[in-house]
Amino acid sequence: MGKSKQDETLTRSIRGQDFFACEAKYHKTCRNRQKYMQKQDKWQSADDKARQDQLHLEESHNKAFDVVCHIVENDVLNNLKVVKLSDLRNVYVSDLENTKHANPDYRSENLKHKVEVYEPF
Repeated sequence: MGKSKQDETLTRSIRGQDFFACEAKYHKTCRNRQKYMQKQDKWQSADDKARQDQLHLEESHNKAFDVVCHIVENDVLNNLKVVKLSDLRNVYVSDLENTKHANPDYRSENLKHKVEVYEPF
């Protein structure tokens, strides 16, 4: 899969592995969202406006997540403070309110998953 997608990072990490013997499986998020396993034209809109809207939505969520990451890094990791997930969610939702993609119903479970899989921590 890494070769066909020209994903050199994945290709380097799996080179020389016998995945049949390892009983390798796709990561749950890759399988659920189908974004990695499918070609982009199957899940990405051909409509330029829809594609731009999706990019703006992703940018808004990335910006809100950056704010949360800053809090986790400074308060939790550097200063060893305890921060509740509900408070991080409120920060995330509050940051989204400043965009056209406000989502007051954003679920804590989604944010928890984002934090858990985030690599730089």
